[in-house]
Amino acid sequence: MLPQLEEERRLKEASEGNNKRRLEALRLKIEIDFQRHKDDLQRLEQKYARLKEAAESTEMEHQAKEVLTENSNGINPQGETIARLLHELDQL
Repeated sequence: MLPQLEEERRLKEASEGNNKRRLEALRLKIEIDFQRHKDDLQRLEQKYARLKEAAESTEMEHQAKEVLTENSNGINPQGETIARLLHELDQL
């Protein structure tokens, strides 16, 4: 009976050791995945900021060209220009 109890205890300890190793491996995998997702998010946020900045710059250039074109054509709808700029300011 004693050898049987000793064998069961040994098996239980081995099982607990295996469970601890698996748990540690899962914990490390989760940490690596979390860091990878965190890095991806940071990279995407930076890319979004650059794209947003480029879009705003392009929009400002477009508006400047539009105003210059209106002025060079002798058309000066100041009321419309002011209203459009106020609308864009509200959007920002």
